[in-house]
Amino acid sequence: MAYSLRQATPRDIGQMAYLILVWDSELPGFLQMVRGDANAAQKAAEIICGPGCTTWVAEEGDKLIGAIAVNTLTSLFGFHKYGSVIGVMVLPKYRGTKFIGLRLIKKAMELKEAMGWAWLELTPWAADVNTQRVLERLGFDEALHTYILR
Repeated sequence: MAYSLRQATPRDIGQMAYLILVWDSELPGFLQMVRGDANAAQKAAEIICGPGCTTWVAEEGDKLIGAIAVNTLTSLFGFHKYGSVIGVMVLPKYRGTKFIGLRLIKKAMELKEAMGWAWLELTPWAADVNTQRVLERLGFDEALHTYILR
C-alpha cells in the first residue's frame, strides 16, 4: 500500500502519542522523556500538534507510520527566525523502505522556504552516519557539536 504525507491535525494526537512512545523507547535512557508513560506521550503529542510547531505525518491508509515536527524559533538576539526539527519518527517496520524519513525531511526543507527561515537545523545522533550522509547530500552543513553531561 502507498503512503502519503499531510500536515498533522488534532485528530492525530492518539497515533502521534504511539509514535512518540516508540521513538522515545529507542533513545538512550538518560534522554528518554516519556519512559513508557502513555500520559506523557499524550502530552508530548498535544505539544507537537499545537501552536508554534508544524508537524507533517506519513500515513498508510488510516495508520500513521511516520512524522516530523519542526518548531519555529528566534535566534539569540532576535535577528533571525529559524526552524528546529524536534523529531523525525518512523515506525521500525517502515525504516529503510519507501524513503519515508527522506520525504519528511524534504517536507521540512520546503517549510523552511515557505516560512522564510534563515536556516533549518536537524541534529542526528553522532553515530548515525547514514543520516548524516543523507543530510549532507541534501545540502545541510555540519555546524554544531552537542555535548551532553549525564
